[in-house]
Amino acid sequence: MNSVGGRKFFLVSYIFVMLTILLYFSKIESSSFLSIVQMLIISYPAGNIAQSFLIKKLPEITGSELKDLQQSTTLGGRKFGLILVIFSTVTGLLLFKKMEIEHFVTLTNWLIGIYIAGNVAEKAIDQGVNIEIKANK
Repeated sequence: MNSVGGRKFFLVSYIFVMLTILLYFSKIESSSFLSIVQMLIISYPAGNIAQSFLIKKLPEITGSELKDLQQSTTLGGRKFGLILVIFSTVTGLLLFKKMEIEHFVTLTNWLIGIYIAGNVAEKAIDQGVNIEIKANK
């Protein structure tokens, strides 16, 4: 039986469900909900595209190395756990009106972006990929 997604999928799903609950109980406005959901919609496929690009650019990688580059099917890891704890804490602060909605939206968007970008970059570095950024001059 194939698994459905990995850590990124679970994280995006978890954040979406929590946001939906917050919206239902009128703890966030619909504009804040939409702002964060837009970030989820943009960042999740972008992370998957970046991983696919790395896999296609590295034809010499096979076997267990390739499996490491592909999406993980386990829900462990320090980064993943930390992101869940931070998001859950921030959600609690918002529920108890100890945080402004604008700060919640900003922090949530940063958490999503940093986790997914960091995840892809870490996998690239683990495989010894030299990433060059070329500036147009």
